[in-house]
Amino acid sequence: MDRTRWYRRLLAAGLVLLAGAGAATVWFGGGQHDPARRDCDTVLDLGRRSHDLGLWMNSADPSPDETVARQAELAAAVRAAVDTVHTPDLVPPLRIWADALDLDTELQRQAGGAGGNPQWLDDSYRVAAMTQDAVHTLDSACPGMRVAVRGD
Repeated sequence: MDRTRWYRRLLAAGLVLLAGAGAATVWFGGGQHDPARRDCDTVLDLGRRSHDLGLWMNSADPSPDETVARQAELAAAVRAAVDTVHTPDLVPPLRIWADALDLDTELQRQAGGAGGNPQWLDDSYRVAAMTQDAVHTLDSACPGMRVAVRGD
């Protein structure tokens, strides 16, 4: 009887240790509590959202107002990420990308309205260059960003 009780206690202690080791592995090894990993998850999510926006714009034949609203929503999300990421190297390219999205949103407004902006084409090229630079820099810090934006 004593021997059985001793085996049960030993087994229980072993199971507790095993469960604790498993929890520690998930907690420390899973990466979900690593600020840099969370930041990259945020960046990659924004990249996927950007891709989805592009798909929607090219397939849904949206109205100019819908396009402006969705583009402004993405710009606001990128701008919010600037304030929430913990990795300092991500802040400048996120700001550049947010600025590019803001400028592109303004260009979308102008395209939907009367009159014209003689700088529209130059600004469009500037948006493309800013976006490309930001995505390239973000991809260096968070591999997979370019893939997320392109949807490959």
